Amino acid sequence: MVLRAGSLRHRLIIQSKNSTGDGMGGVTVSWSDDKTVYGAIWPLRGTERLTAQQLESEITCQVRMRYTPGMTPEKRIQVGDTTQMLDVVSVINPDYRNRELILYCRESL
Repeated sequence: MVLRAGSLRHRLIIQSKNSTGDGMGGVTVSWSDDKTVYGAIWPLRGTERLTAQQLESEITCQVRMRYTPGMTPEKRIQVGDTTQMLDVVSVINPDYRNRELILYCRESL
């Protein structure tokens, strides 16, 4: 399938996790921006569940973007300038041709 530029309308900021020790045995986690790309986002499924008397919502979505080396499930994606964060669950390189990536992501609300 060919990715057309017109379908890649969402600005996506790829972020990497940085863990630093705090000297007391704990770890501080922060995220840093790696690269900004454009892609298409399609919601696939939404679920709600009651856990410890708290309602938790989760949206699963598919993100299609041009091939970006180094994309792994350890990354996350910030959608534009919003607070919407997508945790990357899996990365698929169709036909291993390094032309596009299909990411399955989870957004917790």
